[in-house]
Amino acid sequence: MEYGSYLRRASAILLDLVFFVPAGALAALAGRTPVAYAASWGLLCLLVWGILNIHCVQRYGGSPGKLLLGLRIVRADGSPAGYREAWRRSAVVLVFLLLYFATIFLGFARIPQAEWDAYPQASWSGDPARHHRGIELAPAWIQLLIIAGRFWGLADFVTWVFNARRRRQALHDLLAGTVVIRRPA
Repeated sequence: MEYGSYLRRASAILLDLVFFVPAGALAALAGRTPVAYAASWGLLCLLVWGILNIHCVQRYGGSPGKLLLGLRIVRADGSPAGYREAWRRSAVVLVFLLLYFATIFLGFARIPQAEWDAYPQASWSGDPARHHRGIELAPAWIQLLIIAGRFWGLADFVTWVFNARRRRQALHDLLAGTVVIRRPA
């Protein structure tokens, strides 16, 4: 098995981010109230994330970005990854996302409707000013959650980089028993 390169894996992540733009646009359209915006934005992002990282991994062997770049997620023995592996790869990030969106929701619920209506009309990419206001009003422990999420991301990245001599596995790959390989031609 030829393991996926750093450049291809990082590029696949960037390609997959394109799928989140419609979620921001739809949330902006649905966001007549702060709660409606937060709920639609959170649910749409979780839905897109779940499709890319759980459904597509199990069904097709990778996210669209990985597949476009010739990568495939498989079990360490080379057999196809199943739902169990897809869930395990995604478990830690899923917990962070759920906690983050629940906390953000609490912040958005504190934005008065009059203040919400004073913001300029949301654009196709969502509304950063409204989003930042929701974070400002969220419970103070959101900062700890953000730090913990960044720490996980850094630990995942460092593990991936320093696992180069082996199978280029990140922490989420080690938890799930998966590897990312170059898809055979």
